[in-house]
Amino acid sequence: MTDTQPLWKPEYSVGVDTIDQQHQRLFGLLQDLTLTDPVKSHAVLVQEVEDYINFHFAHEQHLMSKYRYPRLQAHLDQHQDFHRQFQLLQAGAKTDAKQLARIRLMVYAWFTRHILGDTMDRDLGAWLQARGLPAA
Repeated sequence: MTDTQPLWKPEYSVGVDTIDQQHQRLFGLLQDLTLTDPVKSHAVLVQEVEDYINFHFAHEQHLMSKYRYPRLQAHLDQHQDFHRQFQLLQAGAKTDAKQLARIRLMVYAWFTRHILGDTMDRDLGAWLQARGLPAA
């Protein structure tokens, strides 16, 4: 993975409005991690990313439970694995700009793999669409 801006691409769409909108917002937050903000500290920026990811995961988990998604546990396991990885990187990011870049790259790589590589979110999107959730 190169050190490029984490940009949302149409191929990242999972086909469910709320999930796609949240993924787009997350990519925007990752871009914010590359900006020098004289008002916000690194710790605040990282906390914003973590809070939004927690919100997003809770939303997905709610949908999976509500619609009885058959791969719920496997999906939750991936979310828990993400949290473990994020926590390992988060501590040093409060004062280290290089660590902040590592977080940005890890989150970007994890989400693109989660959407495209192992198709975890794509499969969820197809399942939810088949149950009548609004398509993107």
